[in-house]
Amino acid sequence: MKRQYLDFCEVIFAALGVLFFTRAIENLLGEGSIVIGLIRWFITLGSISLIFLRLNIATYKVKRNPWLFIVIGLTLISFLWSDFSDYSFAVIRSEFLPMTAFGLYLGTSFDIKQQVKVLSIGLGVGLIISWATAIAVPSIGRDNEIFIGAWTGVYGHKNSASTLMILTAATLLLMSTKKIKTKLLVNSRSSIAVRMLASLAAIFIFLTTSATGLVLLISIPFSLFLYTEFKWKGKASILFLSLFALIFSLLLGILLDNWQDIVVGIGRDPTLTGRVPMWNVAIDKIADRPFLGYGKGGFWAPESPYPLQVGRAVGLRFIPPHIHNGFIDTALDIGLIGLICLFASLLIVIWRSLKQAYFRSTSEDLFPLCFLIVFIINNITESYILYQYHLLWPLYVAIAMNVGYSGVNNNASFTNITNRRRMSETLSRKALSDP
Repeated sequence: MKRQYLDFCEVIFAALGVLFFTRAIENLLGEGSIVIGLIRWFITLGSISLIFLRLNIATYKVKRNPWLFIVIGLTLISFLWSDFSDYSFAVIRSEFLPMTAFGLYLGTSFDIKQQVKVLSIGLGVGLIISWATAIAVPSIGRDNEIFIGAWTGVYGHKNSASTLMILTAATLLLMSTKKIKTKLLVNSRSSIAVRMLASLAAIFIFLTTSATGLVLLISIPFSLFLYTEFKWKGKASILFLSLFALIFSLLLGILLDNWQDIVVGIGRDPTLTGRVPMWNVAIDKIADRPFLGYGKGGFWAPESPYPLQVGRAVGLRFIPPHIHNGFIDTALDIGLIGLICLFASLLIVIWRSLKQAYFRSTSEDLFPLCFLIVFIINNITESYILYQYHLLWPLYVAIAMNVGYSGVNNNASFTNITNRRRMSETLSRKALSDP
């Protein structure tokens, strides 16, 4: 009974971490609230402690994607070459370290199936609170400044809300389906209540008015349809169909983000709402420090002259908080070395996600592919890799550690802590089948 209680407490801890990194709690209580700081360090220190209790498992999984941990290492020490080292160190301590620690904890303690369960709990709570605030407290749940009337829920911005609602819908839908054979979502015993919640998440995406959210709402089912309907054609065809689905999604996103420019043809500059001019300036700045970049957050420090130079590309008084592209921001933070390592890590995760989806035995095996579509498309027009703190980065770390995992299944259980020596011996004898 005690072990079951501890297992339950750990699942609640993980779900709290998921909800925290959506920034829902911060948006409700206020950024300067002492409660936010306490929760942040509770999650960070708790994650680090649990990682050390399962250090053998963590070490084993870290070796599966070494490129990712080069990215993490470079970011952690990047304050050493930042022009604003104090600011960079503060950003690493308050944002990057908590995100990464939680991601490593999720990756160590939960496999993909369990991650989907934890996400469905945390994001499900966020979904319910978002609907409640959007209806009952529009000053919190809807945009009242720039995108008047767009629903944001407790996520602060319509784009962030649409991204998180996509993940909410995906996790809830996959949770509502048990084992599958060849078709997707054919289990007649699926929970109607869970699917209703997934439908509410999909409706919320429309209410955010986010074009990127609509693209993801189309592209994810389309990609999964390719897997379920064309699996019999073989691995090569699945790979090319998946790449086609991703490219189609990106082109559709550009089309929807700029449809007015394309239709009208005059009056506005069709450059992704001013992003392309900013990207050009940022790329020029990367050329000045190509190898290690400007340090974590150094380029965007309050005293830095660079944000103003980037802003002048679209408006004399506009100072952007980031470059609106996660990959360019990564190069600004840790240079082309860090960006190349990130791409190497991403390629491994993509390949393993395709394999896991192809050889799936449960619906949860499709989640890494769903997540990658969300992760890549969102980071084309937003910065959700190393910028500030957001759920996408810890999720990427956790999935990178587990996708295609062929080792012994590790449950989120304190029982495994007492048996970690036996787990380590088993893992040391088991060969991986990963490429």
